[in-house]
Amino acid sequence: MGEEQREKQQWDKINISSPNLVSICVDENQDGELKGRIYQYYTEASWVFENVVQLLRILERFYDNISFPQASLESRHFNKKHIYQPRNWEKTVEPETVLSQRGEKGTAECHLAGGAFLA
Repeated sequence: MGEEQREKQQWDKINISSPNLVSICVDENQDGELKGRIYQYYTEASWVFENVVQLLRILERFYDNISFPQASLESRHFNKKHIYQPRNWEKTVEPETVLSQRGEKGTAECHLAGGAFLA
């Protein structure tokens, strides 16, 4: 089976209509510390992460900003300026463009659904 056919089969398993679909491209793995880029529908530019903690923070901020999936528990904030204000995000990038991005060391396409991580 060719690479193109394998990718097509993989895309058939991904819900490309999910608003929180991301492609996580890992470009470096130095002693277990991952570095790379994140692609999504809303901006053409990638978001760069330098480690796994930064990756998770970027994803958390992204999910909070698009309000999807909605948090089942909201944290209490006493200082309102630290709360992310959701804005109207409009899809500007085609799903195929997001899914075609590749990391030098590996790639994961994923989205959250109902509190579960789907990759």
